[in-house]
Amino acid sequence: EKAIVPYTALCTACVILICWYAIVQNHNILPFWDSWDGYIEYVLRFEGMSGSQKILSLFEQHNEHRFFFTRLLFLVDFHLFNASFTPLYIFNALAPLIPVFAIFATLKHVDKQTRILITLFAATILYSLQQKENFYWEFQSQFFLAQYIPFLGYYLVLRFWSVSFLHNLARLAVMTVASAFTMANGLFFVL
Repeated sequence: EKAIVPYTALCTACVILICWYAIVQNHNILPFWDSWDGYIEYVLRFEGMSGSQKILSLFEQHNEHRFFFTRLLFLVDFHLFNASFTPLYIFNALAPLIPVFAIFATLKHVDKQTRILITLFAATILYSLQQKENFYWEFQSQFFLAQYIPFLGYYLVLRFWSVSFLHNLARLAVMTVASAFTMANGLFFVL
């Protein structure tokens, strides 16, 4: 019974390492699917804009979504990494840690062993290669953000009365705005 946490941690670490290895092995510098329109076309248009147009373009709609944060990642990749998609793949590899930490924090009133086991189990599921397209397709950062920013918002709702009212209200306002600038499902948090 004492070995269950170390063994589970070892298995979870193996799943995460396999996932990260698979991301590295499947890193592709050629744009895939939505990257042509959502990334390449956007960055080329962005380069031809003036100062205020560039700022407004960060908030423009793409289909039913507004990819403000993803567009920032696109621009960082384009200008600092020569459009290699490296920061996008790194983001995809690290993004599942957001709900893992939120789950760990939410379970603070549960006994230590159960808290660790549930968190490790969640990490194993979130890094499962069953969702390999989310890791292999560079533009999936927008989907991770659309899921995890509202997830953090819901976590803050759970914690709303735990600290000062004004502090939590400010955090919720920031998360509401952040959620609104992910994909369409981020708006559900706002409501």
